[in-house]
Amino acid sequence: MNDARTPYFLVQNLFMDALHLNWDHCHQERENSLHKIFRFEHKIIDDLWLLNDLLILKFEVNEKFKHIDGQVERKNALNDLLYRIINKLTQSKFLLFAIDDGHFIDQESWEFIRHLGRAHRSLVVMTTRPLYQVKNACDKAYEVLTDRKTIKISLEGLETKNLTSLACQLLNVERIPVEIDKIMKSKSCGNPLWCEQFLHALLMADQIRLVPSSLSVSGDSVSGNPSDLQAVSKRKAIKRNLTERQKFMTKANEKIRQSLLVKNNDDRQRPSSPTIAKVDESENNTVCVIAEGCDVTTFKMPESMKALVTAQVDRLKPSDQLFLKCASVIGITFKRDMLESIIPNQTSEKMKNSINRLMDARIIKCASPRPDTYLDNDREEESRLSMCFCPRVSSQDVQSHKWPRGTKNFTNCNLMAFQSTVTQETVYEILLENQRKTLHSAAAMFLEKHSHKCEACGQGEFLPTSLSIDKKKRVPVAVSTNPKLAKLKQEKSPSSVPDDQSSRAKDTRRDNIQTTGLSSGCPSVHMTVIEVQPAPSISNVPANENSLTIDSRLEKLSRRIQRLSQLSPSPSNTAHSASIIDLISEAANKVLEGVDLRGCECTEILTAIYPQLIYHWRASGNVMKTIHFLTQAGAGGIAISNNMQAVSYLEQASEMMDTLNLGRNPLDGSELDMDSDITISSIDIARVESLIGQAYYHMGNFTVSVQHFEHALSSLSKKQPTNRLQIQLAILSQRLTQFFHVHFPARFTGTASKEMAVVKLEQARVLSHLYREYRSMHNDRMALYLALQHLNTAETSNTDFHELINAYSEMIECCRLANWPKLAYAYEMRAFQRCKTTLSVNLHPDDFPTVAQLYVTSLHLHLCHGNISGAVDSGYAAEEIIAKLHDNELALKALPLTAQALLLQNNVSQCMEILEQFEFIVDETDDVVARTWYNCCCLDVFLHGGHYMESFPNCIDFGVSLQSDPTYSDKASMFYIASCLALWYHRRRDWGSGEEWLGHANNNLSTKYDSFMSVQALLNLLECQLLLLWFGLRKTIHSLIERCNNAIKKSFKMLKTTCKQYPIFQPRLLHMQAYHQIMLDNTTKAYKCLRKSLQESNAMGNRLDENWTAFNEQIWLDANHSSPGDSYWAVYVQGLLHDKPSVLKGDLMYFGLPLPAWKDGIYDKYFE
Repeated sequence: MNDARTPYFLVQNLFMDALHLNWDHCHQERENSLHKIFRFEHKIIDDLWLLNDLLILKFEVNEKFKHIDGQVERKNALNDLLYRIINKLTQSKFLLFAIDDGHFIDQESWEFIRHLGRAHRSLVVMTTRPLYQVKNACDKAYEVLTDRKTIKISLEGLETKNLTSLACQLLNVERIPVEIDKIMKSKSCGNPLWCEQFLHALLMADQIRLVPSSLSVSGDSVSGNPSDLQAVSKRKAIKRNLTERQKFMTKANEKIRQSLLVKNNDDRQRPSSPTIAKVDESENNTVCVIAEGCDVTTFKMPESMKALVTAQVDRLKPSDQLFLKCASVIGITFKRDMLESIIPNQTSEKMKNSINRLMDARIIKCASPRPDTYLDNDREEESRLSMCFCPRVSSQDVQSHKWPRGTKNFTNCNLMAFQSTVTQETVYEILLENQRKTLHSAAAMFLEKHSHKCEACGQGEFLPTSLSIDKKKRVPVAVSTNPKLAKLKQEKSPSSVPDDQSSRAKDTRRDNIQTTGLSSGCPSVHMTVIEVQPAPSISNVPANENSLTIDSRLEKLSRRIQRLSQLSPSPSNTAHSASIIDLISEAANKVLEGVDLRGCECTEILTAIYPQLIYHWRASGNVMKTIHFLTQAGAGGIAISNNMQAVSYLEQASEMMDTLNLGRNPLDGSELDMDSDITISSIDIARVESLIGQAYYHMGNFTVSVQHFEHALSSLSKKQPTNRLQIQLAILSQRLTQFFHVHFPARFTGTASKEMAVVKLEQARVLSHLYREYRSMHNDRMALYLALQHLNTAETSNTDFHELINAYSEMIECCRLANWPKLAYAYEMRAFQRCKTTLSVNLHPDDFPTVAQLYVTSLHLHLCHGNISGAVDSGYAAEEIIAKLHDNELALKALPLTAQALLLQNNVSQCMEILEQFEFIVDETDDVVARTWYNCCCLDVFLHGGHYMESFPNCIDFGVSLQSDPTYSDKASMFYIASCLALWYHRRRDWGSGEEWLGHANNNLSTKYDSFMSVQALLNLLECQLLLLWFGLRKTIHSLIERCNNAIKKSFKMLKTTCKQYPIFQPRLLHMQAYHQIMLDNTTKAYKCLRKSLQESNAMGNRLDENWTAFNEQIWLDANHSSPGDSYWAVYVQGLLHDKPSVLKGDLMYFGLPLPAWKDGIYDKYFE
């Protein structure tokens, strides 16, 4: 437990071990494991979302707990859940939490310690130093250790009778001299470490020798009783390695050998001592003897452990002393390359020699884990040897365990550690304060070289460099297509930028900034100042503006702004051209080679690098660097969903900033000098507040999150409106600003000064996160205002490619939901023009997730507004970039919508190809929600096209198992699959099963339908209600008819409003209205609805609804058509249920909606 630098380190790892979870597994696998453990504990399953931030999971927040906003309430709920989990785990067994070196526990984990032992069958056992000896011990530690339920046992030294056995086991001998035994019993105070150091000092000073028992003097020696101290056998012996022992045994001084023999012969007549063990010489046992001419009683040995270690270090060579001093700065465990970088004037040969001597002296050891093939007999051998387990030998040697015993195999060790913490602490205290700070700075600078994202994610940075902290601005070197070289940048002061670059339109510098482009969780980081080109003219006020005005004066002002705007371009003109797609595809091929987000190792980097960076910069006394990397670590924690750890880092940074504002140094508490250059700007405060807001947003604590975002904007002088009137006026003001940006770009776009551009950029980032917050709360009015403000701010700064594209995406989404298609297409055209301009100049892997996300937004826009061909183009463009990125999370957003667009085109073969890719990713991620959406798409292909991708009985079984699974909490996918299965059973006239699934769908209804799939599910339910009405009319069930009419009326009203935002479903809604009119015997209205449906579906390219409508029109209105259309569908589905999909193979099969009365009864015989 030496990781006090990482927040929540202890409690996370204890619970991971107790629940048998693995950090190497993805969050879906860990979630599935928890579901299996608690599958019968519904109350625990409902609360598992509370573990999201502790164990880095992504359970959906339980609806009944969304009101929990206070931190105290959430922490109490988490503690209660942990208590219930421990109770569950201890129902049939006892649970023991064993913690060694408790004084190294991180402060955040102390508050959970007391809850681990609350259960009757659980116990926490901890060893720790007295807290008065612990530097900066936290208050929680005192509370836990002084609690009345805590039992404290002071560990005394070993009993004197056990010291003889201890010495024999440490030396791996049968007997030791009596003189040594008396010294240990009189001076060690029972401290085993003192005994170990004492024996080792005697060995190194050649005061004692280890010889075969046959050569030893049979007197003045004692042997221990192994049963007195069984646990000591686990301690590593300090005897010299086997090679040195063999050299001693084969090349021993003949004079010493003869003297021992003579002495043995002279003493044969003496009576044997009762303490002498009779040893069979055939066993070739070893004993310890005092070297000739030596008197161990006069051997000077320090009384305390620290003095003993100091004396031992003083006897070392200067190079070895320097080695240990530098290593002590790094910590108990240290890597070779890091140590080499901070030791002055060090060579490889010196390093090897020092490692050789220090390992031989048992001061350091190899810290690499043993290989799996390391057997018990090998471990016994290791107790007598210094061995290295670093992976450098051949695989055959590892398998056969042929370690190079004849050589000092530890000289090339790459990961080492001190044998004891006392040694590391004592050596560290020897250093002067200035020496410590210098070495800590050197260690931190070495770690900074590795403080970037992993190679799989493009090796960018997690967070923009704070210009106010570093007082430097990053600009690019030559752009390379190699992703490993593309991250290279050089430091350059802002003041050194030539004045001749005053034209920001031509500035193509790259800066490090934060964005939300990477769906994998690792934020993109590069900023691009791009060339400003005249933007296409767009209308800033849509036609249906009355929905946002609140009085007549605001409405008049809105109409005046609308008259100033030019007409928006048509959708056909705004569809992104093939040249842009080809350009982006070509750029992706050049840059994304080697980028694979599936192999992301950012978690390991954040866990290993950033805690050390913070520790070293803090120990070096560098306040600004400490704050900077606390902020970086917080951003990284958010990127990997470790939000509790992120909040801990960020709150530390915030506290340090508050202390600085009070004029005090947060590291040592001293007063700041008047000429001190340590300053904190509003940008730094806003950045930290924004990151804290992001962390709380991902934790589901929206109220606290909004407070932090608003505080960040307030720090940047960007206060937000608070009431409805202020919001409406602010919207109109932002529209007017956007109008000037569009029509006068040279005067209003990119005009901010360099200092103001940085402020604007930070404002834009905060506004982007705040927009997502209000969008998730379905506050459309505030979301629109924030999107407009975000776009205006980003364009004023004009220094960041990602923020601009994200702002355009937000405006596209707002315009889509407000049913302003022309305006949405205009923003889409501007966004793709930006992409074309930027990617033709500068390339970086972090650019492409942002572009892929833009394509997904474009796909949704075109699909919802009926431009199916444009949706297919966007879908394939997004799929191509996502395939190169291997970004599975973004693929799960794009592939289902692309499949739906292809299905509407009646392009079933390509739709199935997309679904095959979808299935592969679902199998790879093992995500239950993604698998549900895959089955939903398979059901759509069957219900609306008559083809099947997955075995239809398997889809039904999956839906049944999902409905009975209490752990499944995604309501959107559950609503959709329930609507599909309800439609399936209603079409088959299985009214009982259909009613059951209709009830499941109604239980998962949402109050907002802001996605393509949710609206399509509503149409499935409408068709079910119409089929039920048909059944009621046929059987003359008046109660059913009345109930269905009420439900149908309500559904039509809801869908008429919803389809204004989703015109793609207008043809199907008209189709259903026609069917309703047919059953009401109103043929004229039905015919008008059918004609209009055919006209609109043809204009959209919606071949699926066009052909289905024409098919039913022929059945309903064609007098020459004698057979019921649903009979063919019935024959087909009967074949599918028996896994015989050969009927009508290769053709689309449409379901014929039945008329109120059939005379021939053909339909009935297929279901009897």
